[in-house]
Amino acid sequence: MNLLVDIGNSRLKWALADADNWRHGACLHDSDMRQALAREWSGISRPTLVVAANVGGNERAQTLTDWVRDHWSLPVHFLVAVRTQLGVTNTYDEPVHLGSDRWAALIAARHIGDAAACVVDCGTAVTLDALALDGTFAGGVILPGVGIMRECLRARASGIRDVDGRDDSCFAHNTADGVSAGTLFGVAGAVARIIEEFRKSLGPTMRVIFTGGDAVRVIDRLAGSLSLPISHEPELVLKGLALVAESLS
Repeated sequence: MNLLVDIGNSRLKWALADADNWRHGACLHDSDMRQALAREWSGISRPTLVVAANVGGNERAQTLTDWVRDHWSLPVHFLVAVRTQLGVTNTYDEPVHLGSDRWAALIAARHIGDAAACVVDCGTAVTLDALALDGTFAGGVILPGVGIMRECLRARASGIRDVDGRDDSCFAHNTADGVSAGTLFGVAGAVARIIEEFRKSLGPTMRVIFTGGDAVRVIDRLAGSLSLPISHEPELVLKGLALVAESLS
């Protein structure tokens, strides 16, 4: 039984993996992390391994380390991107600088199916990563997520105060709807354009795998504009961590 932890920019997601049985949970970073972990993991038996991906900062990583040590006398194995692991080759200039969540997602994508893939993570930031048929990470891009775009407009445009409106139509008739729709459709448009760039290199059989908190909304705004197979894997990072944990057992 392995405990898998994905510390993102906005929330912590976790899964308890035992064979084919998974128990899931999540908590936002706006609460006391130690108390949140106590609530989330009350009643959980001591896991075999704790494996984590962390892009949420050193303080949160230390809190997780301390909590797991104090309650289960276990270390936390923090995933760090390396040059090669579990069939994926990392071509980043300095492999360690590739985010551990992106690395875990690439590992999971490699094991989902026998095809080139574009991994789209729609979170606080939006990342798109290209995975070639032979498992080579061909590179990727990072752009602001929907929430960051909206908050940036609120902070930098003096006439914009309300950014939470309807985002289902580009024909907005008030500022809140205009910002909400513009940012969501803007992200979807950027995602579609970058996917097309990847397809030119990776080929017409490339799969597109979406994950992250805003994945469903972005997929909906694409409105069938992609002629490529699309799947939604909300636990993609955790699935990658599960593969890493299995390799360490």
